[in-house]
Amino acid sequence: MLFRSHNRNLEQMVRDGDFREDLYYRLAVLPVRMPPLRDRKEDIAPLVRRFLDDLQRESGVRTRISADAMTRLAAYDWPGNVRELQNEVRKAAILCDGIVLEAHLSLHVREGRRGPGVDLVDDGTVPQERGTTLPDMVRELEVREIQKAFARASGNKSRAAELLGLSRFALQRKLDKYELDAEGRPTGAPPRDDEAN
Repeated sequence: MLFRSHNRNLEQMVRDGDFREDLYYRLAVLPVRMPPLRDRKEDIAPLVRRFLDDLQRESGVRTRISADAMTRLAAYDWPGNVRELQNEVRKAAILCDGIVLEAHLSLHVREGRRGPGVDLVDDGTVPQERGTTLPDMVRELEVREIQKAFARASGNKSRAAELLGLSRFALQRKLDKYELDAEGRPTGAPPRDDEAN
């Protein structure tokens, strides 16, 4: 019950009797007040560069970011703070082909609105209160991630399955379940421009 929500004010909890005072003083040797990332916009660009450098060390692949994408990242409020930014950069780096473009960013970041994951954490609502159901949310998430994996894998099913942490057989079952073709598109979707000829 004590850590049910995040970012609790320990000083207030001590005053309210919800946190042990002796434990508080053990932890509060040198309190550091860190403003949220939305109040430190100047930190976003160096953090993005750091995350891309970390990814390069992990994967050996160098990824850059376009000015437009950086502008979008700097304009977003990051309710999930640095961890949300890091996850967004990692996801975009997986989707891109060497350079992160604005199109590789999540829709809610491009549009400057709160994303679904943040809403789940912050507003305390359940799917029905948001006009959806858990199965619909799972379907949407899985289809979106399958499509991203196929885009990153240039349509290679084995590579897409690997990126998703699935066996090729498990990926095929999901394609069948969600009525997606062998590249993750809804069955009956028109061919891409490069397939039309």
